[in-house]
Amino acid sequence: MKENPSIVIAQNVNGNKYTIIEEGDLVDLNIAKYNNNGELIGEDSKTFEVAATVKGKFLSNKEGNKDIVPIMSNKCFEKFLNIPNYSKVCIKIDNKADYEKIKNDIKLVIKDYKDIVLKDYKSELELNKKISKNLIITLYGFIGIISLVSIINLINVMNMSILLRKKDISMLRAIGFSNKQVRNMILSEGFFYGIFSGGLGCALGTMISFLIYLLTKSNIGYQIYWSFPLINIFIVLISTIIICIVASLIPARNLFKESIVDSIKSIE
Repeated sequence: MKENPSIVIAQNVNGNKYTIIEEGDLVDLNIAKYNNNGELIGEDSKTFEVAATVKGKFLSNKEGNKDIVPIMSNKCFEKFLNIPNYSKVCIKIDNKADYEKIKNDIKLVIKDYKDIVLKDYKSELELNKKISKNLIITLYGFIGIISLVSIINLINVMNMSILLRKKDISMLRAIGFSNKQVRNMILSEGFFYGIFSGGLGCALGTMISFLIYLLTKSNIGYQIYWSFPLINIFIVLISTIIICIVASLIPARNLFKESIVDSIKSIE
């Protein structure tokens, strides 16, 4: 194994092998490479011959047993993969262990090694939470600005729609439509406008988000999931309907400030 690129394949099995790997087979190992700051800089691949296969319970942990474990000597690791030391070592501890004590002990061991970076779960979790919080604030601020502009534009559209039909609405009032009937007609228009615009927006937004998920899920370094946003769709749809109804009420109130005769004369 020191002279030729050979490895031993250990497989966790209970009477049956997980794979069809046999002695003498060739396998490719992909090794992640990191820089001195612990950042991933790429992968290296090397073909090894399987010198032997063994079976049993290897590297058992809380999450479950590892299915396949490649085994080689340190000298083989250095010679054929051109890596003089471990590029990444994951340490898992029991929940009952003293987390801070273990962390401090490791820091004491590596303090004289400038090329070793220690990353602990709690610190990384807090950092990710902070980044996620800042990102969420930025995104919701951006969404808030867009929503405010959209609401203002919607009010202007509804106002222009009623102003352009001011003569027709005034004629309806002249032939006997009460203010309540006219108001209900305008509210119904805003209601159906909200259903149409909200439904179209939710449909397009859901399709676009699913398309983005399909295009990005294989190009990022961690697993992501997509689920149908039923609750979000319901909230957006109801909010859009309410906004459209309120937007139609504002110009409707201004419509009744003038008399029927004055409304028709002002248009003529």
